[in-house]
Amino acid sequence: MNNRTIRPTKTFASVALLALLALSAAPLVAQEPERPVHEGAARVFAIRPHAGMERQFEDGYRRHLDWHRQAGDPWAWYLWQVTNGERAGLYVDGTFEHRWSDFDAAVDPAGDGADNDVNVEPFAARPWNAAWRRLGATDGDFAALAERSRYLLVVEYRLRPDSAARVFDALDRARAVHPVALSSGTGDPASSPAWFALASGGEGPALVLVAPLPRWSGMSPLAPDPLLVALEALEPARRDGDASRLYRAITSAATSVRSEIWRFRPDLSVCRDAATHCHATVAARAVGADR
Repeated sequence: MNNRTIRPTKTFASVALLALLALSAAPLVAQEPERPVHEGAARVFAIRPHAGMERQFEDGYRRHLDWHRQAGDPWAWYLWQVTNGERAGLYVDGTFEHRWSDFDAAVDPAGDGADNDVNVEPFAARPWNAAWRRLGATDGDFAALAERSRYLLVVEYRLRPDSAARVFDALDRARAVHPVALSSGTGDPASSPAWFALASGGEGPALVLVAPLPRWSGMSPLAPDPLLVALEALEPARRDGDASRLYRAITSAATSVRSEIWRFRPDLSVCRDAATHCHATVAARAVGADR
């Protein structure tokens, strides 16, 4: 071994000084990622075709989607059919990932209403419409969930008013970390559940769990208890063991539960991804960019 003393060169000393300065300037804790500008706002509408008029309704609804496209509407619109439960046969459509102010700037509301009166209203009734807020909507991935899932498991929990705020706050914080996929462990947004709170338009407060199902066999891991499985898919819950506490908070606050499976109808939807082969496609956008 050579015991000769090695003296640092000027170049080495300069590099070391720069590295030291860079380290001293770095924050002591990791900065939170910049939040997207959308607020997780959604409008959701129920449509019940008149008896024997399902075909006329669907044809008219497609014409109405064509009106939206010709009017330059940049929003995606998704439609599902409820397959089971007391509301089986109901159609549900909606638009997601918005700021609340987006709904003040919808494309030609008067023209929209006039076309709807001609092409949709003669063939169907609208039992309800609601505004939802996505809890912890930081990842902007609902389009992927909606467009890649043949079915959705939709579970609505009516909550006691004195407990709802705590439940919503806990889910807001839990969803702030990118979710882990329910089955594959990849974090694919199409495999991750979404959570919504009823903002207006129904009996509330209400929590809505939306879990993607590529096929009916996807119910196998969910069937024992969809709520617990979905909570365990949240990264903080997996890391900190909070799933059981959040589960108890929701179940103790719930006054009723309704569970349904919704079938996606791409032929009656306007999507972001052309690969979904929807009735129409609108350009992909940065989250919150529709103004």
